[in-house]
Amino acid sequence: MKKRAFSLAEIIVSITILILSIFPTLKINSRQIKIIKKLELSNSSLNLFSSLNTFLLSKNILIDNNSFFEFRSYTEIESSEIFKDLNLKYYPKQDFILRVFLKNENVNFFHNILVCKIINLEFSDSCNYYTSKIIKFED
Repeated sequence: MKKRAFSLAEIIVSITILILSIFPTLKINSRQIKIIKKLELSNSSLNLFSSLNTFLLSKNILIDNNSFFEFRSYTEIESSEIFKDLNLKYYPKQDFILRVFLKNENVNFFHNILVCKIINLEFSDSCNYYTSKIIKFED
């Protein structure tokens, strides 16, 4: 019986082909991981902004005539009196700036004066900028 074994040249060629095919795959995977991390950061920022917007739409906030608030971290948001009932599971870990402008206006609708609350919400971080304007009329 003859023993068939791989020659040294065949082993070297197969290992070389294996290495040449693995490195581009690893490079592609590292690019995909970087893109996914960027998307997660963007998604957490958008999630925070939309949650704050929905919260401000649903709650009746008592404000003075004109108020301005600026927040730079989620702990500041949690400790503020405006967002005291807000509980979020996911929030951005990176630095951001959230500005909330609160204003009361008297609006005349056919000789019927209504009080209108205008809430401007601005959110910005390293790569995103979101704004929203909420208008609520008091009964």
